[in-house]
Amino acid sequence: MAFAVQLYFDRKTEQTVIELWNKLKVISPDNYMPSSGNYPHITTAIFSEVNINALIQITDKYTKTISIFEMDLCSFGNFIGTDVVYLAPVVTKNLLHVHMQYHKKIRRLKNQFEYYMPGNWIPHCTISLNSGISSVPEIISFLVTNFTKMKCTVERIGIIEFRPVKILWEKKIKSG
Repeated sequence: MAFAVQLYFDRKTEQTVIELWNKLKVISPDNYMPSSGNYPHITTAIFSEVNINALIQITDKYTKTISIFEMDLCSFGNFIGTDVVYLAPVVTKNLLHVHMQYHKKIRRLKNQFEYYMPGNWIPHCTISLNSGISSVPEIISFLVTNFTKMKCTVERIGIIEFRPVKILWEKKIKSG
């Protein structure tokens, strides 16, 4: 099992992304996201193994130092050579700051996936996974004509164990 730390959106954005997951499932019935048991999210860190109690303690303490913040999901993409299709936020100073400061807090924890480390991280909200590479062009084509920019708010942080997804911890971020 692996573990992920995730930023969760406001309920309206969450519902809009879930509706998009379901629409994409019509294009590709194998899309994992609608049945994943997860919330729409942006992952900030993944661990192949971790002391979960230490991770929860650090994350809980960190959550008290930040405020909810807005972002725009205004583009979409695909990780080359994969069937992962995602929505991408505008990468702001604040988003990078939240990510960098969190990684300073968890730096002593081992077994982190390098793709989520500062300098490598591509913030994204996965909308299609396990659909097969052959489905990617049709999914992108659908998004070209059906996706519009979304203004959203990051309101919660959570920690999951995955595949299958099990939400282990979740906390609201304080209002500004």
